[in-house]
Amino acid sequence: MKKIILICSALLSFQLWAASSLGIETNSSSDFITQDSFYIYPSIPFIDGADLMAFHEAYSRTRSEQFQELVQSAESLIKAGASGKEAMDIILAFDKLITDRREYSRRAMGVSLEGFFNGRITDLYDLYQPAVRRLDFKHVDIPTNILAHANRNYRPGYLTDDMLSQIDFVAYGSYSVSAKPGEIFVSIYVVNVKTGVTRVYSGAGRPNIAAYQAADKFFHEFQRTHIPQTLRLPTGKVVTLVKEGKVTGGYSNMKNLYEQASYACEDIGARLANDRELIAFNNLGSYNGGVTVYEGYSNYFYNRHDRPYYYWALNGSLVYIAPENRTAAPWNLNNTEFLNYLCVK
Repeated sequence: MKKIILICSALLSFQLWAASSLGIETNSSSDFITQDSFYIYPSIPFIDGADLMAFHEAYSRTRSEQFQELVQSAESLIKAGASGKEAMDIILAFDKLITDRREYSRRAMGVSLEGFFNGRITDLYDLYQPAVRRLDFKHVDIPTNILAHANRNYRPGYLTDDMLSQIDFVAYGSYSVSAKPGEIFVSIYVVNVKTGVTRVYSGAGRPNIAAYQAADKFFHEFQRTHIPQTLRLPTGKVVTLVKEGKVTGGYSNMKNLYEQASYACEDIGARLANDRELIAFNNLGSYNGGVTVYEGYSNYFYNRHDRPYYYWALNGSLVYIAPENRTAAPWNLNNTEFLNYLCVK
């Protein structure tokens, strides 16, 4: 992991220079993301959802099958020397022990998920180091109260109207135990305190992985490039990114996909980006006002490797092949499932 971070830091140092020298101008509007930087309250209370494993155990078999299982357990204990009552007491005791252990294992799960989520956000900022950090955690109580709460083994959670006015977002979550052993489903609801507009970020897997997935989506929502985005090239030319998209068509002819991408830009009064413009946006990256053309096989973002970054349609009847850093005419390339494109004006 250290090697990955060092390599990414070297690449990002160039992206930071590019962000300052290429003249980035951000223009985005939404009832959720309403400004350039935000504060979010770090305490995230969690609501316990269903235990889907217990549900599966209870309803995946008929009552008669469950009864038969209990009878077989009792018979085994009786054969081992227990009386009928003793066998029943032992079965009930073991059942209670299993239930208690499940309940105990879920204690403070919300605190752990909060830590996984918040820590992941910080790690992502350390990794990508965007020129403009759009999100920060902020406590609105005095430090002595925060420490007093921690000493009593609970986290801050009460907010007055005055406290609420000092932050932009609050969050709460829910989680359910999965039917798969050791896994959960997590949903984190982030609320804009001024508009009430809410977004939900979810994840599934072991508790830390589920929280990381939700954090990845949350980070991407806030820090990614918001379109339209204006970029000033070193030559002085100014272009505005007005759309990022891809065309698909099963396993289609590249020439046909290229025509669809070209039409998609023409339909909104734009054109495909040329190779110089694509490289300029890629140098900035998805979190510095540009677009990441190719992320390789990094799985730092869980499931992000599924996103297609390989082929990009370019103005002038060309296709950029990202992993190989070369261009080719679309009719000279094999069929593919998708073709990415940027529309600029």
